Amino acid sequence: MSPELSLDTGGERAIRGVRSDGEVRTGTMDGRALAAILGWFSVALGAVELVASAKLTRAIGVMPSAATSGMVRAMGLRKVASGSRILSYPRSKESVSTRLGDDAADLALLSLALLRTKRPLRTLLATAAVIGVAALGMLLLEKNDGVGR
Repeated sequence: MSPELSLDTGGERAIRGVRSDGEVRTGTMDGRALAAILGWFSVALGAVELVASAKLTRAIGVMPSAATSGMVRAMGLRKVASGSRILSYPRSKESVSTRLGDDAADLALLSLALLRTKRPLRTLLATAAVIGVAALGMLLLEKNDGVGR
């Protein structure tokens, strides 16, 4: 299949391709699909933060302590809640805005961690990942423009 990016009749971005058997495939990334990706990612990451906070803290270059593990668990609980809300209300700007608030809090905490870490590369990689997820949230917010709860 040789994919190409183009616009479909509704103005949405579409990926079009022809399979080896000659069948033409077209797929668009609408707001609901993007919401499902962001929602499930949030729930999964939040669950990891709840269950394995010390390991995750170490993985991002921070020495685990009772305070950092507690903070990571609290952030995990917020991610599970905001991911669940996005899955329940995929067209809601408020749900996505809440998730973007989580990302802003993560970035603030990671910037503090960057000042104290002995492994700055790990912390920078975690920061880049959060920025990527925030970009996905902003794209979803744009797709949901004009849509309330």
